[in-house]
Amino acid sequence: MFNRIHFQWLQALAVLGLFIGALAPAAAMNAGERDAIIEKRNFAQTQPTPIDPGEWDQEWVSAAVGPGGGIHAVWSDNRDGSYRLRYSFKPAGGTWQGSAPLDPGGTGLQWGVEIAADGRGNLYAIWLDGRGEKFQIYFATRPAGGDWSAGAPISPTAQEQGAHSLAVNRRGQVIASWTVREAGGWNVFAALRSPDGTWGAVEQVTPAADNIYQLSTAIDDWGRASVSWRRRDWGEELTYKVFFATRPADGPWGEPELVCASADSCWSPSIAVDHDGNVHAIWRGRNGVYTAYRPVRGPWSTPVQV
Repeated sequence: MFNRIHFQWLQALAVLGLFIGALAPAAAMNAGERDAIIEKRNFAQTQPTPIDPGEWDQEWVSAAVGPGGGIHAVWSDNRDGSYRLRYSFKPAGGTWQGSAPLDPGGTGLQWGVEIAADGRGNLYAIWLDGRGEKFQIYFATRPAGGDWSAGAPISPTAQEQGAHSLAVNRRGQVIASWTVREAGGWNVFAALRSPDGTWGAVEQVTPAADNIYQLSTAIDDWGRASVSWRRRDWGEELTYKVFFATRPADGPWGEPELVCASADSCWSPSIAVDHDGNVHAIWRGRNGVYTAYRPVRGPWSTPVQV
């Protein structure tokens, strides 16, 4: 049930794009100067900095950047005997601070954490929590410069909850999505949280339970929310497809849209929205990484290999 996806493909490509853009001015230099700059930058980028070194295992790291350039990081580690959430912060131009428990009141396994920051620097976290009889999706917040709230379930159910994802826009509007185990597989559910901290009604996104895994969510600055997921299909050959659904700020979820149905299979989907509300998706197949684009009022483009 747990898929250890430590890095989001879309974030990796964004970093790559910034790196290429930074090298553009070097085109007018001679070969020696250009090679020296590239070598220096490559060296700087390949030296990882430990956030919180220790003897324990560390899993499922997630990070967010605040408006001042500080970096917030969360992860699970087993220094206390069970995997529990830890939080650390690195101010812009500074060094990583000592870590602390994100949800010290938790008593069970805490896994698959994701965090996001809004335009004011408030933080939001979501994770899979095992403190009860069934795994449930928990949520916590941290006001800018403040402390983390106690973790609490978003929508407790008698059934087990599993895959999950979180996104927030600049105004502080949050979308959380998660799966619930039901007859036939897993159904996708979602809820929106207003900037004042009020959760809206939980809504079912998928029409029926299926073999659904690996959610990704996005929300634009107007409140349009989107969810993508991977579905496993059994046939003559096992294949994986990527689906997508969206809803306007004050409307219902639309029908699922097929984004990827390649014979190459489709894994680890990730979506993001730009400042105009257009949706960008990226995923990996057996033979590479692929991407597609959906304008605000248009259909999905044909996938292309990156």
